[in-house]
Amino acid sequence: MSALWLATNVYSLLIGWGQETAAFFASPPRAALVVVWCIGGLLTVGFTGAVSQQAEAASPVSKRERHKRGRHDANLAAVATDSSGSHRLKIAAFGFFWGIFLVGLARMDQKGFFVFSVRFETIRYVGLLLFTLGGLLRLLAIRTREIAQTEHRLAASGVYRHVRHPEYLGILLLLFGLALLFRSGIGLGVGLFWAGVIVVRIAREEARLLSGVPGYDRYRAKTDRLLCRVY
Repeated sequence: MSALWLATNVYSLLIGWGQETAAFFASPPRAALVVVWCIGGLLTVGFTGAVSQQAEAASPVSKRERHKRGRHDANLAAVATDSSGSHRLKIAAFGFFWGIFLVGLARMDQKGFFVFSVRFETIRYVGLLLFTLGGLLRLLAIRTREIAQTEHRLAASGVYRHVRHPEYLGILLLLFGLALLFRSGIGLGVGLFWAGVIVVRIAREEARLLSGVPGYDRYRAKTDRLLCRVY
């Protein structure tokens, strides 16, 4: 799945850019983006495999039973409370949006539509840094959450020690990073829109978590939602 997702992302960028593929890779930040994405995909596959092997070695119960137990993990509550059909629909909708977003960013950059002046070319490197940090944060959050899931406990260590929703923070860093890397004003607007969506989603998730997960109120009292000492 990670390999397919990676290939789809890169393909979407190249489709948006058009036939002059060499010009896309002529920009060091854009070329580095593809490299970072490939490395991230490999690390995701490696981490996921390692966690799965750890779960199988640590527990004698069946994979199906581990999955059922893992759905009680507090950090998976949003998925656990949705029907499987509804969750698949949301994933498909987000995948469609993400593909359109990537195609649009590349096309507007290539055509010079609604982009920052070339005087701000160095902003691409800022975007690459944010994108890399966001990907790394999401990777660490997923690894920490899945380890906690195999141990049937609340994920409250690692990147979850100080913020309760590091995966959402990672998504926002990815969005804003891509917007800056492609110098897109519209991309920044999209990032702000999704920031609002995430804030609303966090409020709804935490209402369920407080009422359904023992100990979540104590964890919530000593951590922040997304940004340490800010929010």
